[in-house]
Amino acid sequence: MYRYFADRFDDIRNRVTTDRMTPGTRFLLPLVLLYVLYNRCSECHEMGVKQRSVVKVLLLSIITFGLYWLYVTHQYHTEFAKESELDPGFSPVVRTVMLFVPLANIYALWLFYQDVETLTGKSGVKYFALSLVFVGYYMAVGALNDYAA
Repeated sequence: MYRYFADRFDDIRNRVTTDRMTPGTRFLLPLVLLYVLYNRCSECHEMGVKQRSVVKVLLLSIITFGLYWLYVTHQYHTEFAKESELDPGFSPVVRTVMLFVPLANIYALWLFYQDVETLTGKSGVKYFALSLVFVGYYMAVGALNDYAA
């Protein structure tokens, strides 16, 4: 699978001219390319919730100023949509967009933690309350790792 990403990334990077790009675009281009390649990889789309390193999610969220947190949350929403125990009618994109809207973001996080509670059997209210001090989300990631194992 690594070879798949490496070959495709080099092909796309060589086709794009970077002399007209701003420094911000040069920084985001590899991230966008990896996202596109990941979504095209048929081997990567498995049913269910995937395990993710809590430390990796925390560190990359800090390094990318929260962008990785949004990405991982969207991935969880996408994986939740495939779970049979959860409401099949929700849209992962709508839930992710709700994170950008004041007050709706609180509701979106509440729904996220309720989904975690449904899947893991652990209290979503506890995670929601602890998310006010930025700990609850990472505890929920750990609970989802236990569920995925």
